[in-house]
Amino acid sequence: MPANLTKLRYIKAIHTIAWAVFVGFILAIPLFAWLENWFVASIQILLVFLECIVLVFNKMTCSNSSPERPTLELNKVRCHLSSLSEAVPSKDMSWLLCGSR
Repeated sequence: MPANLTKLRYIKAIHTIAWAVFVGFILAIPLFAWLENWFVASIQILLVFLECIVLVFNKMTCSNSSPERPTLELNKVRCHLSSLSEAVPSKDMSWLLCGSR
């Protein structure tokens, strides 16, 4: 497996875990408020609020998708994945980025 693909999967896993934690915070806020544990609820509210501020300053995108960073590397990974799955028909449209089917 190419190193770029492994790195991309690692980044995706970290990203998914981070968002799962934030979803857990959002779901737990009413629970801690109902249990009258105001300190824990307020810490979770603060963390979710800070994440919202970060998203606003990043124009609602991840920091890795800034215009300065070329997406060529990601396109190479998509092309590699599409070349591996050419034998299997799918609804994957990544071949459009590669220029060939």
